[in-house]
Amino acid sequence: LETMGCPVELLLGRKAWELPPVAGNAAAEATTRDLIRRGREGGSGQAEIDVTIAGRRQTHVVSIKPVLGDRGKPIYLVGEARDVSELRGAQE
Repeated sequence: LETMGCPVELLLGRKAWELPPVAGNAAAEATTRDLIRRGREGGSGQAEIDVTIAGRRQTHVVSIKPVLGDRGKPIYLVGEARDVSELRGAQE
């Protein structure tokens, strides 16, 4: 968040698809919503999204994993995003 100039206060009370750099990017919003839906249902998922941060186009691998409670239901989700732009560029 610091690299994007995003204060922590911006996160409070907001959904992941409402936050930069996902907000306003229809494809990234839809992918993020789908991953979170899967996590809420007890599954996990991973997807690539293209975002723009500080004017630079980046590819991120985003993953969501549920943490299950005693009853086997998700009690919270763990999300991760990794910038794989350099790796994808080297592969092309």
